[in-house]
Amino acid sequence: MVVSWAVPANNTIVDGIWRVGTDIQAGLYRTIPPDAGFGGCYWARLSGLTGDFDDIITNANTDDPTHVRILESDAAFEADGCGTWTKVEE
Repeated sequence: MVVSWAVPANNTIVDGIWRVGTDIQAGLYRTIPPDAGFGGCYWARLSGLTGDFDDIITNANTDDPTHVRILESDAAFEADGCGTWTKVEE
C-alpha cells in the first residue's frame, strides 16, 4: 500500500491516502472527476491503514461529480483518479 504524507493544500485532497485529523480535516468534500465516462475515480473512507479489505468503511468507483462526507472517526481517506476534492462544508 502506498501512503501519501505530503500535506495537500488547505481544504483540498488529491490522489493518495490521507490520515484524517493529521493530513486532512473531516467534512464534506466534492470532486468532478477529470475523465468523465471512464469510471476512473476510486475513493474510500478507511477505518485503518493495514491494507486489509476490512479497513474499507465505504467506497465507490465513479465518473460523476461526487460528494463524500469524511468523518472525524475515519482513520483515513483514499482517492485515486478523482482530480482535486474541495471541502464544501465542515
